[in-house]
Amino acid sequence: MLKLDVVAFSTYVWNKNYNYELAKLLKRKKPEILTIFGGPEIPITDKEIFKKYPFMNVVIKGEGEITLKNLLIAIKDATPCKGIKGLLYIDHFGKLIDTGDADRIQNLDQIPSPYLTGVFDKIMADNPDVEWNVTIETNRGCPYSCTFCDWGLEEKLRRFSMKRVKDEIDWMVVS
Repeated sequence: MLKLDVVAFSTYVWNKNYNYELAKLLKRKKPEILTIFGGPEIPITDKEIFKKYPFMNVVIKGEGEITLKNLLIAIKDATPCKGIKGLLYIDHFGKLIDTGDADRIQNLDQIPSPYLTGVFDKIMADNPDVEWNVTIETNRGCPYSCTFCDWGLEEKLRRFSMKRVKDEIDWMVVS
């Protein structure tokens, strides 16, 4: 028996197939589980998205950190999510709901660092035989407007503070 009620997937080219298969498996084992998808690989402009991908319940458009937090609070408090910007979902009448676009995060340092908050410390300590690789996000956005790129849809480059970047590099060196 699955004890999970909500599962969120951050979906990129390297994990899209895995995430889709895992969501299908979770839905087979527990059909009422709520699956939330986000990331640049989700076809958010496709009006048939939930017919093509019936294992998705909610899709987050754009940056997901704040939108996901607000959605999880609404789920916990059993309040409607229609006031949360940045969501796609099917309502109880079968209608596709698009809550509009969420504002871009201007101060990227308000997003907690998974490295500096200790998220990975226990995982790494519990799995000493795993060779870990890390990535670091120093900025978001792009000064160009290439139509084929999800980053090119932004108007300006936004950066994490140099202190945060250096602190994350220090964490990587020590860990």
